[in-house]
Amino acid sequence: SWLVKSQAAEFLNSSKSDDHTEEIIFVDERLQMNTKVLHVQWDPEGFLPVNVTVCTTIREIPPHMPNLYPCANNQTFILVGKEFISTFSLGVLQKSLDEERNNIAVELSVNKAPRFDPPLMSIAHFTDSLEANVLGLYGKAFFQFPFNFWGERQEYYLSAYSSGSYTGTFAPAWFSYDFKKGANKNKYYPGSNIIMLYTAGERARDLSSLTEDNAIYELLPVLNSMFNTSIQSTLGRELNITDVLDFQLSRWSIDPLFYGGFSAWREGYTRDDQATISARYGNLIFSGEHTCYRHHGYTHGAKLAGERTAQMLLKDRYGFSMLNTDTLCDFSPAELNEREIKLDIPEDITLTSIL
Repeated sequence: SWLVKSQAAEFLNSSKSDDHTEEIIFVDERLQMNTKVLHVQWDPEGFLPVNVTVCTTIREIPPHMPNLYPCANNQTFILVGKEFISTFSLGVLQKSLDEERNNIAVELSVNKAPRFDPPLMSIAHFTDSLEANVLGLYGKAFFQFPFNFWGERQEYYLSAYSSGSYTGTFAPAWFSYDFKKGANKNKYYPGSNIIMLYTAGERARDLSSLTEDNAIYELLPVLNSMFNTSIQSTLGRELNITDVLDFQLSRWSIDPLFYGGFSAWREGYTRDDQATISARYGNLIFSGEHTCYRHHGYTHGAKLAGERTAQMLLKDRYGFSMLNTDTLCDFSPAELNEREIKLDIPEDITLTSIL
């Protein structure tokens, strides 16, 4: 969140907290927190204003599910603007397409995905290109214990533990928040007694569908196997669920804010597919990490895509015809240098100078 906040603080009114964390605090009415987009009415020709139906949300924490954010008191209101930049995740857009295909009424999609009018299916080739991407499945499980049994001088631990249909991938990688060695000794949380599991693919989906207790029961045997000597010397027995002080499980694959972890390509994905899902259609434009060809799936890909989107809008819609819209999303640093020489773009025509 630091990267997002620090970037936003360059354009929005903000301050820093008085405590040692110096947390960035936004005091800008343009930033509507705790607000959810329900419906986007846009114009393919780009002449009519965009009408965005939103609602103020409340937070619900259902057991064994991701946090949910339903509309408070079922009240909605409309924001009107010139453009709509979609940074919804790939999974959210795919869910919106599913709702369109199944002819689900807009009001019944409120807690599933935002809806578009005209629908996404009306955009030529958009459906095929969007579905040429796939959401990578990724998950984490955090354990906190009353003591550390894995040590403080190692950051990562690998496990080849097998169970059921998972051979060596049941709980493949663990990360220690107690890590103290070297220059990173203050980077994490020494003394926290927290160890975290990384998992991916179908195993991540399986874990996200379990209750917290069932996930703990599945994962404790892995820790007992990996750190048997240390655990036995401390407890005189194996770990059991009563030894777990706290436990958190990510559920990104079923979370309506994400529906997955990161974007990836199916076999046969092309540059044309990428151009289709990152283009501007009237006053609707798509951005986000999945639209950044060379850096899709990464946080910096989202940042680069956002910069490119702003450049495209300024050039196409606001009269900055000389603005260079080439970015690292589409070209390597060497290719960018070569293209800048050929285009002969004035050095003072940059996004930063305009903003």
